[in-house]
Amino acid sequence: MSDDLSYPNIALSRIAFGSCHSRGAVNKRISRDPTYKPIWTTITKSVKPQTFLWTGDAVYPPKEVKGDTPAEVLEKEFHEMKTNITLGYAEFIHNSMLVAGVHGTYDDHDYGGNDRGYELKGKEHRRDLYLDFLGNNNNKKSNRQGVYHSVQFGESNQMVKVIFLDTRYNRAKHCIPSVGAHPWVPQGAIVACLTRWITAGLNLCPIGGDVLGEEQWRWFEQELAESSAAIHIIVSSIQILTTNPVVESWGHFPRERGRLLKMISSVPGLVLLSGDVHRRCMHESCYLIYYF
Repeated sequence: MSDDLSYPNIALSRIAFGSCHSRGAVNKRISRDPTYKPIWTTITKSVKPQTFLWTGDAVYPPKEVKGDTPAEVLEKEFHEMKTNITLGYAEFIHNSMLVAGVHGTYDDHDYGGNDRGYELKGKEHRRDLYLDFLGNNNNKKSNRQGVYHSVQFGESNQMVKVIFLDTRYNRAKHCIPSVGAHPWVPQGAIVACLTRWITAGLNLCPIGGDVLGEEQWRWFEQELAESSAAIHIIVSSIQILTTNPVVESWGHFPRERGRLLKMISSVPGLVLLSGDVHRRCMHESCYLIYYF
């Protein structure tokens, strides 16, 4: 199996990654402080990345949107990110330092519904909108069940393989289905956090449903089995090892989490990246884990 995208002549030394970018929050900050410089300026000057990896939630819907985000609103938000000079991203993605481009996976908000999974309507179109945002025509043509794909950088002992998982397209509902996207439930996101906490505390779903779907599992297993990379970066928009029951994570799907950990247990040079939680932390033990 060949990688979906490959940059054999680029030996990576500088990577930037991130998630949870709110156009509304940026505009609000600028309205209070006209001298404010968007985060993309800092990334450009401080990191000078060769590539940028989205770990989910590249955009959020406007506050007036209640419930699931209509596809046309998502499309507009993606367009704003790539063309609105004020946000800084438009200039960032055209900087010559970004020799290996921008890659990524979505999470719930740029998928189109808070806490949503397989049940979200129009998910094929939403998948294509996100791939258009990335400029990933190869993956779009493959017609996969989701946006999962791999990117390889460098050669020989400098080879880095990045595997982006899709934890939304085929993911089952939570044990107590989330009301986070329900338009008529006040503070639905907070209620959803509470139901996840109750589920974990009472161990209501010791097995849990699917996360990736069998098509993606088979692809993922083959990607690892056939890889000769020295470093493997696996991107999951939701956290894998967290013990916090309030947030969405693989922990709410114990069978799937066990399958994942078993599959990656002997992967060389393993780095796990995730997003979602609006904070950053790093954990180093038998695995090297970054949450951002």
